[in-house]
Amino acid sequence: MSDITTQFPTNDDFNRVAKLNNYYNVFKGLHSKVFKLKSYFEEDSKKKTLLYLAYNVGQIVSLTAADFLFGEQLKIQTNESEDQKPMEKKINTIIQNNYLDEKLYQSAVMQDVAGFAIITVRQKDKAAIIEEVPYDNYYPDFTGVRLGEEPRQIVIASYVDLVNPKNQKKETFLYKQIHKLENSKGKIVHELWTTTPDMKQSQLTELALFSADLPAEEDTELDYIPIFQIDNFKTVKERFGISTYESVMNLFEEINDRITQISVQLIKHLNSKVAVGEGVLSKKGEIDSTQDIFLVEKGDIIPQYITNSNPLIEEGFKQIEGLIRQICTVTQTPASFLGLDDKGGVEKVETAKLRMASFLKKIKRKQRSYEAKLVDILKTALFFEGAKKFPDNVDISFAWDLGLPRDLFTEAQTHQIMVESGMESKETAIRELKGFDGETLQNELDKIEKQNEMSTYQIDQARKQIPDISL
Repeated sequence: MSDITTQFPTNDDFNRVAKLNNYYNVFKGLHSKVFKLKSYFEEDSKKKTLLYLAYNVGQIVSLTAADFLFGEQLKIQTNESEDQKPMEKKINTIIQNNYLDEKLYQSAVMQDVAGFAIITVRQKDKAAIIEEVPYDNYYPDFTGVRLGEEPRQIVIASYVDLVNPKNQKKETFLYKQIHKLENSKGKIVHELWTTTPDMKQSQLTELALFSADLPAEEDTELDYIPIFQIDNFKTVKERFGISTYESVMNLFEEINDRITQISVQLIKHLNSKVAVGEGVLSKKGEIDSTQDIFLVEKGDIIPQYITNSNPLIEEGFKQIEGLIRQICTVTQTPASFLGLDDKGGVEKVETAKLRMASFLKKIKRKQRSYEAKLVDILKTALFFEGAKKFPDNVDISFAWDLGLPRDLFTEAQTHQIMVESGMESKETAIRELKGFDGETLQNELDKIEKQNEMSTYQIDQARKQIPDISL
């Protein structure tokens, strides 16, 4: 049972979550919740595009990173012998049962927004359940733990609305799932608390109000906490990964200022004065609004609104575009992803990779952060599904596909040179070029070997048996 005298959540936790909520609102394009943004509508199509980008550039940056990271299916393999791969088969079953591809994509989005993603593994009916934990439900306790070390206690907390049997009224309770290590053994403690008006825990109450089947305590049989924090980017001085938005929030605020200034100018147009000729006025000197046709004498003024043609309005849109480009630079996102660069024509694969070099390095960094924790996540899932001891001689590897277009001709030439120079085997070349593996790869190698054994005459005869389908 946790210490009831300790305030939960702490003020530091509230401030941390509030900051992350600001990042999430920017991701959702809800700038008004962060910057008090004024909104307006403008007919110009280019300006409309810039406004859309200004509102949603955060979301585009984060979704693009997730698309390149997990947009294509991640291949998870083991180094087991080709004829028997029991651990790899179990891993693939766990992935399919947990829809892990979709969950990893969703976690990659939040990793970019919050700076970290939280994945937990639990057991239900002897099956492993892999889940993502929202950043505002995650409260690690680093008391007495040095920087760089894992927390000894983690609280997964969430607010639930339940009917209080004492007064038959619906109230907000705090459900806490406390993961801790006691004598190097994992334990989960479940608690239910009443809450104060400012949403802090108040009094410990009956857990049965939340769930009659949930035990107060349970052992995990693990010597570690099965909750894994996957950081976006982190220095040795930080407990949590750093959000992509942290370094560009000032630029988002600048965009907000520019749009607000333009909005104020456009609002002034709502009360614009009208310049009219003498023939438009009635005898009393008022505009006759009942007329469909106004008499305008030669040299007279044609009726028109006096609008604000302040050049700073146009300059404001130029500044918005410049700020969006700065955000792309700082977040290592190609401006072409936002449609700001019109390259035109067909771009070569190698040219595209050079242009996207910094962005691809960012994705590689994210891949490494996921690989490190995915191994532990999968081993934990295997443990909960009965594989109590993971074989020491088995390694888990990951094959990432960024979804970039391929220059197969250049790739084939490169592999050919490497095979002929003895730097690479045919097996490796086929695997990387065609994506074959296992039995399919072996069948292809057997066909090539058989083809190499055939004489020139046999090859010619074999070709003659192929039907001529040319017109």
